[in-house]
Amino acid sequence: MTYALRQPSFVRLKAQLSLNGRFNHSLYDAETRQAVHVTLDIERGAGQVHVIVRMGSTLNSLGLPLGSQSNANTVADYIESIANGRLDTADETPARRRFDQAA
Repeated sequence: MTYALRQPSFVRLKAQLSLNGRFNHSLYDAETRQAVHVTLDIERGAGQVHVIVRMGSTLNSLGLPLGSQSNANTVADYIESIANGRLDTADETPARRRFDQAA
């Protein structure tokens, strides 16, 4: 199974990175339509955005530079890596469709 964030969720994620708060998303497997749910806590500071990712029994965090255009793609890749079990391995992340043109 390969879980991925859908484009409407990516558009919301991109907007949410400019806010503080807790946000829920789902990643889906295209073949089986099974879902994995993730909760993101986003805290914007003076120089960075701190993202806490809760998925199942795992808790991970990520610090990103404030205002970077690639932050949404970085967070999307990060949560997909967690969902697909690639975060703590040396496995190469497969190429995925970028939603740069979205919102």
